[in-house]
Amino acid sequence: MKTHRTLLTIVAAIFVSMLGADPPNAEQANSRLSPRALQEIAQLEAEIDRIEAQTIKRLAAPPDNQIQQIELLGKLMLYDKDLSVNRNEACAFCHMPETGFTGPVSELNRATGAYPGSVRTRFSDRKPQSHAYAPLSPVLHYNPGQGDLVGGNFWDMRATGRRLGNPAAEQAEGPPTNPVEMGLPDIACAVYRASQRPYRAMFESVWGTQSFAITWPGDVEEVCNQPGPPTASQPLPVRLSPIDRGRAGTTFDQMAQSIAGYEASDATSVTEMAVPAKTRYSPISPPATSALRPTRGFLTMRKIGLTHWVMPPIRKARHLSMAASAPLSSKGIC
Repeated sequence: MKTHRTLLTIVAAIFVSMLGADPPNAEQANSRLSPRALQEIAQLEAEIDRIEAQTIKRLAAPPDNQIQQIELLGKLMLYDKDLSVNRNEACAFCHMPETGFTGPVSELNRATGAYPGSVRTRFSDRKPQSHAYAPLSPVLHYNPGQGDLVGGNFWDMRATGRRLGNPAAEQAEGPPTNPVEMGLPDIACAVYRASQRPYRAMFESVWGTQSFAITWPGDVEEVCNQPGPPTASQPLPVRLSPIDRGRAGTTFDQMAQSIAGYEASDATSVTEMAVPAKTRYSPISPPATSALRPTRGFLTMRKIGLTHWVMPPIRKARHLSMAASAPLSSKGIC
């Protein structure tokens, strides 16, 4: 018994020392990943930058209706690496279109399954799932006809949708402050970072000029550059007035609703995909020769020597019905 207590004491001491340790530098972080994984991650980051830059150009001539403006905002935030603590991981890092909006790094898919966070030595305990079906799930509720709970995005009740009326929006709020994903220490950091981005004016035109009318403390940059989680004594490290804290919370909800709006749009819906009939399917990422392009309201896949794809064999399944009899996903969908 005494030996058991001694071991527990040692383990506790090690755990406490790890919590107090400085975050690893880039060299230490990279040492945990294989050269092949690092190469694929670099290619992925470049592709995310390309898509973001292309999407930012659309701000010069934005859509003339609010629904499409919200969808555009959602896409901009989905591909915005600045919304992570080290400004190196967008939501799309784990949810790219060429792999059906799940993880595109083949080396990680073959090995860990899970993906590293903005702090590259931290790995999630969940495999990235596609966000293509997530917006179709209703708010978690009891269905007396089935005698069971229906809806939500997760078996573990992580995103029920009961607070925002949208499970996908509630899920989008998880990764920004998840220490093993985007790693910000406070939701206010996501709002602050968004206020510095090119889409701020459109966000204010859609959600109101009060969205970023927040008095930020002088140390907000320093605080938001520190990976979460926050300490127990300071759970909200960005020091805001009660009014500004409430405003930041509302804006964070609107950011999530924008992302969910994009995820639910025709541009990302699996039910809008036309897939080549002879395509074979694999859980491994498709080759770089594949491409997605919109055609007559469908998102189609152009085949150029393509032999593998990760989507289910749906051919022009525009009217596919899906029973939402259970939560859909097991991984944080951003």
